[in-house]
Amino acid sequence: MHRISECFPVVYSIFVVVITSAITREQLVKILDEKLAPFKQTISDLKKSVDEANKFAKFASKQYDDMLKKVAAFEEDHSVEESTNDIAKKVGNLLGVKIEDREISISHRIPNTKNLECANSRSLGQPLLL
Repeated sequence: MHRISECFPVVYSIFVVVITSAITREQLVKILDEKLAPFKQTISDLKKSVDEANKFAKFASKQYDDMLKKVAAFEEDHSVEESTNDIAKKVGNLLGVKIEDREISISHRIPNTKNLECANSRSLGQPLLL
């Protein structure tokens, strides 16, 4: 079993001071402020980190949404007969990345889920109609 001094050293040291000497309220507040200052700073730093992470998440989400719009517009402007390698290279250019043919090992289209009524009806919990 652990001793209270091992588990809560800050609290234990405060109680030792309080028990061993008569101190005023102001002295106790000063002791608590001194002992808790590192924790307050850590909490403040963590709040700043969380705020920065939230700002980045919003930024990344907006960038992702913008990229989805660009890809959708790109898909509307190009025919189905176009080479999938060419499409990959053009998407790379939209992202600011130059892609060479030798860098593409395989490319293919994915099915348009709008045309797959069976998949959509099954995902909604409806029976599969054949």
